[in-house]
Amino acid sequence: MPPAVRKVDMIYDTLRELLRDAAFPPAEPLSSRDLADTYSVSRTPIRDAFKQLEAEGLLTYIPEQGYFPRVADDVTLTRAYAERAEIIARARRPGANGRAVRRSSDARSTTFRELSRRAAVIAEDTPARLIETILLDVAAHAGDPKCLADARDNVATLAPMRLAEQILPDHVDDAARIVRLYRAGKYDELLRAFRDYSQKRVVAMPSLSRQILRPKVKPRTRPR
Repeated sequence: MPPAVRKVDMIYDTLRELLRDAAFPPAEPLSSRDLADTYSVSRTPIRDAFKQLEAEGLLTYIPEQGYFPRVADDVTLTRAYAERAEIIARARRPGANGRAVRRSSDARSTTFRELSRRAAVIAEDTPARLIETILLDVAAHAGDPKCLADARDNVATLAPMRLAEQILPDHVDDAARIVRLYRAGKYDELLRAFRDYSQKRVVAMPSLSRQILRPKVKPRTRPR
């Protein structure tokens, strides 16, 4: 494989993971110059990676402004928040998925210590990260690969909303309730808590997303 192609692939893979984890401010354009300096490459593989990521739906291009991290539309946001409770419900069902319910308190405590350690690194969005990690952990122990895959896709879809969730008045209390029930292994109550959490965000987040996360299209100026 030619070196130039390998560079494009490397940049694409790196940016893809960063975008899926909402590592870039959603309302600001990505700088090909800064990224080229960061990864010690020319701007050509950066631009090529941008085009691939736009085709994949992770970037949005606005003429004369550049490439922006894509934030899901209202319908997708609503569906994704509602899906979080459904993922917990699927993991709670008997049969192959029942392993999520039978996990020991020691296993839950180990996971909680790890997610707390990770979340503490990014203090400003800890509540959202805690909820994401609990969702992934429950799905991972459900004995259903599709449930885990859906949970991962869900986290990637809603990752840009982490900081916006801080505006909601109950975001810390909602996370604390979910963490408490998760640690206690009270899955019926955990499911109800996720449904309450999801419903609040189905109502509030589309509007917040439009206000603070989506890039503003600047009117084009006509040449004189």
